[in-house]
Amino acid sequence: MPTTTTGPSDTRSRLLDATSLALAQYGPRKLSLTDIAALAGVSRPTLYRHFASRHELLLALADYEKERFESGLTDALEGLVGPARLDRALCFIIEFQHEYPMRGLVAIEPAFMLEQLEQALRSMTPTLASLFGERSPSADPGGARPADLADLVVRTALSHFLIKGDDAQLLRELRHIASVQR
Repeated sequence: MPTTTTGPSDTRSRLLDATSLALAQYGPRKLSLTDIAALAGVSRPTLYRHFASRHELLLALADYEKERFESGLTDALEGLVGPARLDRALCFIIEFQHEYPMRGLVAIEPAFMLEQLEQALRSMTPTLASLFGERSPSADPGGARPADLADLVVRTALSHFLIKGDDAQLLRELRHIASVQR
């Protein structure tokens, strides 16, 4: 019978997933590397083999979340063309935010979350700008640049993340910004 081994990238992913869960549960001030190791099912020395410090772990988590968003978006857009592609991207943003495990930290650790959302703005905007850039210039009668539209979409989505609102309303707002007809 073959044995299942856990490779370094599997362990790293488990540690990053556990960090996300621990942050959601305890917040950044009470974040314990011991708790993270226990949630990931590894020893504390194993955690330190992957991440030399708490700071390094949190930086890696930010990169991991960015990669998770980008790969999820890529999967969501697979096979789509034209306006359906942009519309699906808008829907994916809402789904991603809705399922984001650390959403509860907005009320508990607002300064930490504002910092995280600022990073999200910087990483999500270029990805969405490329989708707006795929549209014909006549798709936006106001002549807004793709980067400006992407920035507005992300800022609107993040405002709904901070002050929880109705997902259907958010989708209507994002479609209006993007000039997507439904």
